[in-house]
Amino acid sequence: MICEHLRATGRFSGFGEPFNHELVIERSNEFGLDSMEDYLHWLMEDIRRPGTQFGMKASLDQVLMLLHSGAVPRYFSNCKWIFVQRVDVLSQAISLSIARQTNQWHSFEKSSDVEPSYDFGHIRHTVAEISDIYSNSLSLISMLGLNIYHLTYEQFLQDIEEETRRLAAYLGENEVSINPARLRLRKQGNAINQDFKSRFLNDFRKWSDRFL
Repeated sequence: MICEHLRATGRFSGFGEPFNHELVIERSNEFGLDSMEDYLHWLMEDIRRPGTQFGMKASLDQVLMLLHSGAVPRYFSNCKWIFVQRVDVLSQAISLSIARQTNQWHSFEKSSDVEPSYDFGHIRHTVAEISDIYSNSLSLISMLGLNIYHLTYEQFLQDIEEETRRLAAYLGENEVSINPARLRLRKQGNAINQDFKSRFLNDFRKWSDRFL
């Protein structure tokens, strides 16, 4: 959602997930890309729109790959980092659990016929998984001495237009405006998410009582 609002200003392009392995393989086969260098060059020539700043979403392991390969800073010499975090990790874990079952990752995608099922153990594991990623990301940021723009999902939702302007200014683009016609994403959480959350909190109290 944050990336979409940046793109909707007309000053930014990309900000997708170009290093997801299935997408890399698909694009490499389609366009005859034989190396990481070819792929990075293709991103800048075909995905980046002229006159815009180009951005990418990257998971922790993908960031490590970019650093270890030398793509940063050799290929991307003026890289600015944004660390996006969700405070409500439980809600994030429930959303991820549902998406993994339905394979519907964006609100504009065709609705899946799969009815998600509640699984206390899987959600608890996913909470720990997300928490570990946040912890390891912050450790990497600290050890590398990276200057980052730290933004939480909840903070962004409180004032989307203002937070978009602030983030754009950090990236060097001032006096931006959002074109609503370019926005497709909507919040996906619904009654199922709330039901799973209530059931999880109730089950978690019972589970934790065994250790008290």
